[in-house]
Amino acid sequence: MENGMRNLAIVFLMAIALGSTAAEYVVDSSGSADYVTIQSALDVAGVGDIVTVNMGTYVENLTMASGVTLQSASGSAATVIDGEGYI
Repeated sequence: MENGMRNLAIVFLMAIALGSTAAEYVVDSSGSADYVTIQSALDVAGVGDIVTVNMGTYVENLTMASGVTLQSASGSAATVIDGEGYI
């Protein structure tokens, strides 16, 4: 009985780990990715998700949820977010 409970606990923990994978949303202003604007990708992203922004300059004032990763696909020098004077 003890082994059965342990096995059940292991299966339960594995199911939780497999079911909690992060989604990645890709942004490209040319339209060749999942989203054209960063904000549209941030609007669907949840805790643990990643929004990857392809190179370019994006003129947007962003609002993002806690727990979402925003990253450049090509490094900070290749991807610029111009907040139109907002901080």
